[in-house]
Amino acid sequence: MNLTSLITGGSGLLALNWAAERRHIDNIWLGLNNRQIAMNNTNTIAMSSGLDHAITFVRPDIIIHTAAMTNVDNCEANEKKAIAVNCDLAASYAQTAYALGLPFVHISTDHLFDGRQPMLDEAALCLPINRYGHSKWLGERAVLDAHPEALVLRINFFCWGPSYRPSLSDWILNSLSKNLPIALYENVYFTPLYAGILIKIAHQLITQKAKGIYNLTSSERISKYEFGVKLAQIFGYNADKITAVPYENRIPRPLDMSLNNTKTLNALGIDALTIDDSIAALEANKSLKKIFSSIDKNI
Repeated sequence: MNLTSLITGGSGLLALNWAAERRHIDNIWLGLNNRQIAMNNTNTIAMSSGLDHAITFVRPDIIIHTAAMTNVDNCEANEKKAIAVNCDLAASYAQTAYALGLPFVHISTDHLFDGRQPMLDEAALCLPINRYGHSKWLGERAVLDAHPEALVLRINFFCWGPSYRPSLSDWILNSLSKNLPIALYENVYFTPLYAGILIKIAHQLITQKAKGIYNLTSSERISKYEFGVKLAQIFGYNADKITAVPYENRIPRPLDMSLNNTKTLNALGIDALTIDDSIAALEANKSLKKIFSSIDKNI
């Protein structure tokens, strides 16, 4: 399906990877705020004049809302702003999309629970333990209230990123390439998925006109430390440089963020989404690292 897609949060990690994955298929418009970027076969539009203006100019077939305040520490320090961005803005955009009959994809998170149980599905009771998780939980509810047909994706992903916003896998691989020692949490678990795979599956759900909440993650629960070791092994680096440490911080974070993706797999007839396949896909798309290194026009 060829779509004209308006992607908010256009300079962020997921939006950039979405554009890179779909720019030769769809007509991609990245909605930008403060940072200016340029990518071949991709359009940009300033969001400063509001969503209505962007929609009038772009005439999108779908809005993909990736814009969010995601820094957990910053959300903890400024709860009012976190709710304004992660809930109120998302709900406003969803309401506008619904009024115009536009499909709306809202990107959520795996930080919605207390971290005491593994592999939670979409029906699990949300029990966020920090202000970031709380603001995203409020955002999910507000989006679905404003746009009952919206598709809400709970995700955790890794990818190639630009110099101004390196991803977790970027940081690990950059450190290992320089033979630097790093420490990764042995008691924090998640179900990460390569962004390119995530985006392909998201568009399969969009094609099916899926609505409601879907966990879009890998099928395997893994610790941050184990993830780093896998990255090192597949990319040919020395895993001995990685030290396992416990997470200890004044800001509460769920220690187990793993999600059950059975609903997504069953909807699309997929057997499993393995972490090894995701890391192999990251390695196969190393060219994105070079592409993202030259997009930043704020330098």
